[in-house]
Amino acid sequence: MITVKGQLVCGIEREGVQHRDFELRAATIADAIASIEKAGPNASHLKLRIYKAAEQMVSLGSLSKDEITGEFLLSLPEDDVEPIYNAQDELEKKRKGLSKPSSPT
Repeated sequence: MITVKGQLVCGIEREGVQHRDFELRAATIADAIASIEKAGPNASHLKLRIYKAAEQMVSLGSLSKDEITGEFLLSLPEDDVEPIYNAQDELEKKRKGLSKPSSPT
């Protein structure tokens, strides 16, 4: 499984603990479908991407996977969107790099 670790700029506090470190895994078709179903058919591209990140998120601090939802991520400060997008972009680059056919020597 391809994953990328990152750190939110601000993060979120829960029960006196600041949660900033996260790990995302490569997206699947199921992630895309779930994000559309949960965000709604008329959701903006930004909202869909955040909902998809929630599906991809392996961990966020010590929060349980059940706590990491699209609605939850939408409650993060705006500054935290860039690290999430950067991680998604890095995963896409890694995935594409792994799927390239080997060149003849």
